[in-house]
Amino acid sequence: MTNISVAVLYRKSALEVTKEFDADYWSDWEDYDLSCRLWLAGYKNLYTTKTTVFHVGGGSLGKGLSKERYVRIIRNMLFTYFKNYEPHNLATRFLFFMFAVLPFRHTISIMAYELKRLREGSSKKETYLSRQVYLSLPQAYLQFLRGLRMTMRKRLAVQRTRKVSDSAIFTLTERKWIV
Repeated sequence: MTNISVAVLYRKSALEVTKEFDADYWSDWEDYDLSCRLWLAGYKNLYTTKTTVFHVGGGSLGKGLSKERYVRIIRNMLFTYFKNYEPHNLATRFLFFMFAVLPFRHTISIMAYELKRLREGSSKKETYLSRQVYLSLPQAYLQFLRGLRMTMRKRLAVQRTRKVSDSAIFTLTERKWIV
């Protein structure tokens, strides 16, 4: 199994334009959101495999994926796409992602988790967590809806700094049908 680490460097001037990380995310997808906003503002994202990063200490992932973290990941993913997409992509890509892709991915994730649990045997704690994960998608949607007014204000600010179209970014991504 490959251990993947990511490290980023940002220009201070770029962070002044994009307003740094979104504090409402706390963790999970905050880096992806910032990357999207940097792209939209006309900054480049460069990737290299020629560097090595050593993380000293722990990480945010830990040993597993709690229900709360799973909810936060889904909610933040929705916030990110909602804030950053152009209006026509909100009506097409965002809705397709929210009501087709995300539920499908959620179902596949649960099935994979259940299969792993069955193969390894399960404790009562794992069975409880498994049941809670089923509820994470509707809980994430509810949290997204509750934060929609605040996210709309952020969306307006993001769109004011936009210099690059979604289609220009989609041509740079491998998973054009998701992002």
